[in-house]
Amino acid sequence: MIRGFLLLLALLPPWPAFADEPCPDLWWSRNHLFNQAGYCFSSVLGQAVFDNSDCTAKAVPSLPAGAAKTISAIREEEARAECKINTNSTYLELDRMDLRRKLVDVAVNDGLESGCLNYRGANIVVFAGASTNTAQIGLILAGDNIGLAHYSMFEGWQFVSYKSAGAGSQSPLLGWVNYDFWAQCEAVAG
Repeated sequence: MIRGFLLLLALLPPWPAFADEPCPDLWWSRNHLFNQAGYCFSSVLGQAVFDNSDCTAKAVPSLPAGAAKTISAIREEEARAECKINTNSTYLELDRMDLRRKLVDVAVNDGLESGCLNYRGANIVVFAGASTNTAQIGLILAGDNIGLAHYSMFEGWQFVSYKSAGAGSQSPLLGWVNYDFWAQCEAVAG
């Protein structure tokens, strides 16, 4: 049985790296929530990554309960990982900033990664947030590989990265799904 599983893994295309380094991902997620609340960034990095043109608060703004809970969880992970982000930089090393800017909700990168290799089920709609009322930003198809490196603060929703088996070196796509795909994977890693 184990030998067959190892043979299957050897035959599959190389597993793409889905997870960003946790610290830049955590910094972005935390500050994305502050940006949504209207915070005006004063750091070089904050101004480079977020648009201050619509900001309304020079001090840390009041946050909805859900955002405050997510920020608390992110800060715990940042402390656990001993994160130190250079906020004097003008660049944040993080994949798919184009898609991240479309996100309504963020998840918490826990530095752990697992994946569904060669998904075999029906198409899965990928959303900008943990709600079907947010924009559809992608579609996972049979044959795609799905990565999970975040935990969600939203019941029934998972924040995933995914990559088409035929996508070559293209960066993984990302977003929110409310579908339990694990039973429909040819193999599970992590």
